[in-house]
Amino acid sequence: MHRSIYSILYRILAVLFLFIIGQNCSDKSSGPEEIPAAKIASTSPERGPVQTRVEIRGENFGEDVGSILFDERAPYVPYWSDSLIKADVPKQINTPCYVHISSKGSDEKDSIYFIVEAMQIESILPDHGLPGHEVTINGSGFGPNQGTVLFDSLEAEIVSWSSNQIKAIVPENAISCNIEVQSQGKVSNLHGFAIDRMTITRIIPNRAIPGTEVEIHGYKFGDLPGSVRFQDAEGEIISWFDTLIITEVPYNANSGNLMVEVSGATSNALSFQVEQLHIREIIPDSATYDEQIEIYGSFYGAEEIEILFGDMEIVPDEFNDTLILTTVPPGADSSDIIVTANDLESNSVFFKLLHMTITSVEPDSGIVGQKIAIHGRYFGSTPGSVYFGDVEAEIDSWTDTLIYIKVPANTESGNICVGNDYESSNAVFFRITNSSNIVEMIGLCNQIDVIIEGYHCMSYDNDTVCSGAPLGLSYIGDSDFAWDNLECNIYDTIIDEVFYTTDYFDIQIEISESGEMLNSIVFYFKKRMYWPDMSSWDKDVILGLENVSLVSGVLETGIEFSNYGVEAVERITEIYLYSVSCDLSYHDPQGCEPSSYINSDWENDEYPPEIRVVFKQR
Repeated sequence: MHRSIYSILYRILAVLFLFIIGQNCSDKSSGPEEIPAAKIASTSPERGPVQTRVEIRGENFGEDVGSILFDERAPYVPYWSDSLIKADVPKQINTPCYVHISSKGSDEKDSIYFIVEAMQIESILPDHGLPGHEVTINGSGFGPNQGTVLFDSLEAEIVSWSSNQIKAIVPENAISCNIEVQSQGKVSNLHGFAIDRMTITRIIPNRAIPGTEVEIHGYKFGDLPGSVRFQDAEGEIISWFDTLIITEVPYNANSGNLMVEVSGATSNALSFQVEQLHIREIIPDSATYDEQIEIYGSFYGAEEIEILFGDMEIVPDEFNDTLILTTVPPGADSSDIIVTANDLESNSVFFKLLHMTITSVEPDSGIVGQKIAIHGRYFGSTPGSVYFGDVEAEIDSWTDTLIYIKVPANTESGNICVGNDYESSNAVFFRITNSSNIVEMIGLCNQIDVIIEGYHCMSYDNDTVCSGAPLGLSYIGDSDFAWDNLECNIYDTIIDEVFYTTDYFDIQIEISESGEMLNSIVFYFKKRMYWPDMSSWDKDVILGLENVSLVSGVLETGIEFSNYGVEAVERITEIYLYSVSCDLSYHDPQGCEPSSYINSDWENDEYPPEIRVVFKQR
């Protein structure tokens, strides 16, 4: 029984023990509540002398007054809330310091810098002026030891220093700003000072390529334009006002100082960066292969230059700081041009490549040997080649817009194409005709040569000269020449100082037009003489050649007619020699004799007499 009672008591005591232990553990887990750390956002003002009331804004300051110290000095605190504290700068503080704040019950603090103005500037005399002028700063607390006077961030030269007065020189590049005194860790209040001269405050943008418009902001520029200097280069003025100038970066500008000048006065200088590698224009802005182009811009300081012509890299023919000369490379096409130098790339400018084009062929049909004109553009100045199908034609002349060729032999109707080492033009169809009609073939000609051959003796300066060289006359028509009237004049002119006389032959051509294929032609040769003091022409019919045979009908060698006859050749030759040898300044026109003509050997076998007429196309 006693054992049962002890067992029951033992169990009761064990339960009580466990309850007490659990209660103690519960009390330890709850602990004190955590206090958030104070956070400072701003102060207003950010600076001031002693006893300045400062408003400090932030969060987690708490509703009860916590801790606030200016350095190690506690200020007077008239107001405290969770987000705003008002405090007066302690009298014992005379240097800039940190303000430390923590909420009540917290060991964590936040800090912010506050400038305590231990010195006071009361006045500046004068409160405006020019750089280089002396000013007097009156106040208190400057101390006996010389410190620093700042015009914004520019340090002034000190002339004299005392605890209540400082004399200093306005810095060279000073602008209108606030003046501050610093000495032995102490800082004064700020006091305004105005610069009387024109002043640049900012440049927008402060770096650019040549040709860019730039805004120069400031004051006292005046209303009448002066000049803007980019180092040694002068910018073009676009507009000018007292507080704003708009100018253009010149193409010979270099990086350095930018200044404004008016009537001998100079502003302060601000730095300006010139991006040197720049293409301004390309002249011409389109061309064909192998033509030289001019690239204008700014390429200062470049010892080597490369040109990107689309995907092609080429080197210039020559270059300087503002001009590059280069040749359009074979295989190039319309694309952007970029100049590279010193590991830099310029801006890109589009360039159009012009391809050779045939616009027309005149005429668009003809016979073998005929001369035809190919009109077009961008053929180039150097002759290339012209093909009739697969047959290459003989080139008579070549310009950039006009090519003359002769229709080659062994060719058929087909396409004409112009080409060079770089490209081929479009193709234009040309029809080959096979007519041997004399009228048609002569109509394609624009030159006639009359050759009179034989063995002749002439007198030159009392010397007799015999020669087998032919005597000849020639007539060349213009580009629109046609034989519609089948008549042309062959001229041989002698101009004398006294008589101004003209002699010439007239060749009249008659062709039977029966509609059949002709092989004969009639020529009439005449000699005409005109004298200024005579009222009429003097005509002398010399000879008519009839049924002259056609020797060749291919224009490549000319359409040739000939007549062998001693009598005909003798008569024409004598009259011809008469006209070219008669000295009209010493003879009566009516009685002029061929004094220089001696004789002709019409039986000479080596030089038999012959008249030959050849129609050509030039």
